[in-house]
Amino acid sequence: MGIVNKKRGKSIEDPELYKYANKTKMFIFWYTSLIGMIVSGLFIPIHSGLTLIVGSILFSLGILINIIAMFSFSTLPQIVNTKGIYRLSRNPMYVGGFIYLLGLCIMGWSPTIPFALFVFFFLWWILSIHKTVKNEESFLLEKYGVDYIEFKHKTPKCIGFLK
Repeated sequence: MGIVNKKRGKSIEDPELYKYANKTKMFIFWYTSLIGMIVSGLFIPIHSGLTLIVGSILFSLGILINIIAMFSFSTLPQIVNTKGIYRLSRNPMYVGGFIYLLGLCIMGWSPTIPFALFVFFFLWWILSIHKTVKNEESFLLEKYGVDYIEFKHKTPKCIGFLK
């Protein structure tokens, strides 16, 4: 993200967003879920076989989508980005994050308490992202007006073929 911020000339995160969201609450909710996944993930055994293969593929795909989305986002700092991967999703960074975390869930699939905690924090992360997206959409609507409305009507929130 630091590389993208440098290329873009300013932070991906627009401080104006926090007129629509309490930054402290947003970060506590979001980072608690991530820290919970990291800590619980340390105690989940990774098994070989199909779950490792499928999980690794999803994990890698999610990371790739996230990197593509960040670099696509870095090219247009002052307008609604409707190019590249943003033609398929209004939130490709979050989609990438979901896919790589889903990959981790599949890799660590086991009937253990640490895995159950990981899934709990993964679901918590999904809820925090849902709330974040709602705040971001309100912010983008005010910032870009009609351009964002058109983008919103043409482009799915998450995945290219699901409206």
